Amino acid sequence: MTYTSLDELAYRAFGDFFYKNKESFQELKVKMRHSHIPMSVDQYLASILMYSMIAGIIGGLFGLWLGLKTFGDPVSRLSLFVDSTRAGFVGEYFYLLAILVSILSFIISFLIVFGVAYIYPYFQADIRKACIDKSMLPAVTYMYALTKGGMSIYDVFRSLSRYTHIFGTSAEEISYIVRDMDYLGKDFISALKAAKERTPSERFKDFIDGLILVSSSGTITEYIRNKSEQYQDLAEMANKNLLKTLDVLAEVYVTVLVAGPLFIMTTLIVLQFFRPASAQILYMLIYIIIPLATLLFTVLLDTVGELSMSPKKGEAPEYPLNFSDIKELGSNLSADEEEKRDKKLKLYRQLYNIRDLIFNPYRTIRDEPRYTFFFGIPFGLYYLTHLPEALKRSINLNFHWNPNFAHISDSSVQFISSIDDYIVIFIAIALIPFIIFYEIRAWRMRKIDERMPEMLRNLSSMNDSGLLLSNSLKIMAESKMGILSKELKKLKEDLSWGTSTSRALSELPRPA
Repeated sequence: MTYTSLDELAYRAFGDFFYKNKESFQELKVKMRHSHIPMSVDQYLASILMYSMIAGIIGGLFGLWLGLKTFGDPVSRLSLFVDSTRAGFVGEYFYLLAILVSILSFIISFLIVFGVAYIYPYFQADIRKACIDKSMLPAVTYMYALTKGGMSIYDVFRSLSRYTHIFGTSAEEISYIVRDMDYLGKDFISALKAAKERTPSERFKDFIDGLILVSSSGTITEYIRNKSEQYQDLAEMANKNLLKTLDVLAEVYVTVLVAGPLFIMTTLIVLQFFRPASAQILYMLIYIIIPLATLLFTVLLDTVGELSMSPKKGEAPEYPLNFSDIKELGSNLSADEEEKRDKKLKLYRQLYNIRDLIFNPYRTIRDEPRYTFFFGIPFGLYYLTHLPEALKRSINLNFHWNPNFAHISDSSVQFISSIDDYIVIFIAIALIPFIIFYEIRAWRMRKIDERMPEMLRNLSSMNDSGLLLSNSLKIMAESKMGILSKELKKLKEDLSWGTSTSRALSELPRPA
């Protein structure tokens, strides 16, 4: 979180008040620590108060403009909601109502921004808690594998902290333990206690408590194994609960967003014969309410599903490495020549990536489906340039907002009904290539995930028989491993040329 001059001004204006009353915000302070927000609670409250006041002023100005625009011609612009007699009565209090709308907009904007900013640490702490709980199983299983191999618990933590892109937020919490010991000089127990106070996850706290108790004994491996089995059972239970929740949400979706809108639209079509304004409500339902409700339902699915608890949401900061004790080899080049050579190297890497994109477009787009928008959107725009001439003449380029519900003519409705077909086709042209390549990548990832357990079991049995890992991988390359066979054959070639096993494994292309 960047500290700006506006934050400094906010602390000068409101910091003293919040500093004197910071004892009243102890819960917020704890949530900020759980969220890893690098700011004191008094500074945070002063900043969000300043930003809320700015948002309130902007909202008040918008409300004043909206009031002047709406109540300036109340007969036409309020006819959807009230009759013409009452609308004319509103015009008598034109400026007073505009000021009231402005004040109301100021209050609403202020409260919304302040409320969202105030609950942000709570929301962020809950997200971190879910991510930690989700990633505890793979992280603890990895720890068990290393401790069973004879590695010390400190070296296990150090190794785990390097793979936050794999093990997620749990590895991030472990990385702070390593940081406390390496850079802050804390001992192992003190670092564990600090991590216990810092994490929002009760599951992680329980793991740390047990680790503190068994750290002085020789039962760390057995403890981690038991925790791994416990988290496996919890993960299976969580998956069952998720399926039940999705079942309920499916029923809600069919009732609220399928059957409900159909019933309302049928009712509005019947009411249109008695009150023409009902047709305008019907258009709002079709073009605004149903799409927004579907979008909110998608966000709800993302919140309760696995995407919201993705372990990849947590990223540990990079700590600087000290290479002062490593002797630097001289290149007999001046600083300017070194800089020119460095620029040439960077340019070569960029040109190599561009060449790879041009000569291997399928592989590039398969690995990164978002690149399809580079040609999907231009093709969609090209399609929009070939609209019928009559439709082009109907488009008014002077876009200005006019909340007049009384003057929605049949020609306007016909124009909207005609143009939305082309907009839908444009969206389809832009999205269909992305959807195709996204599904191709997802299919490859599923196939790789299906083959990985079998490959690991075979490697484990070969390792138990006394074969080296490099020889085991060469043997695996000759077996039928489906989608993994191609990558294993590349790995075998690298090993045949004398490349070390670790380097050959690290150079394997990632499927996603």
